[in-house]
Amino acid sequence: MVCSKRGNIRVANQGSNAMHNVEKLIAIVLAAALSALLATAAQAQTSFRTFVSGTGSDTGTCGVAAPCRSFAYALGETSVGGEIVVLSSAGYGPVTINQAVTISNPGGVEAGITGPSSGNAITITATVMESNSSTAAQP
Repeated sequence: MVCSKRGNIRVANQGSNAMHNVEKLIAIVLAAALSALLATAAQAQTSFRTFVSGTGSDTGTCGVAAPCRSFAYALGETSVGGEIVVLSSAGYGPVTINQAVTISNPGGVEAGITGPSSGNAITITATVMESNSSTAAQP
């Protein structure tokens, strides 16, 4: 800010600072909008329901016609709060669960975890929520 005194009147020149502040505000708003757009685009690439199978492949989006092979890969393709459905009995490798997700298997299908020789087979870093109403109702 440039100040000068003309008689008894003080004049402040804030033109360049005001423009600089407006430019900063515009940059912040554009960065926030871009961030929201990228987050939406990333989430749009995941599916609410994905599938795993003992004969699957860890490629693509884990749809029912082309299921994934591991829980770890399927989790990356599953939306937060979504579901991974097990299509066939198999070991699905170690997994780190870092988001809300349901892993379900229909009756007669075993959803096994094949763990490493050392370390954890299942690591949960997300908030754990109980969804089984019969378990939740028990004291």
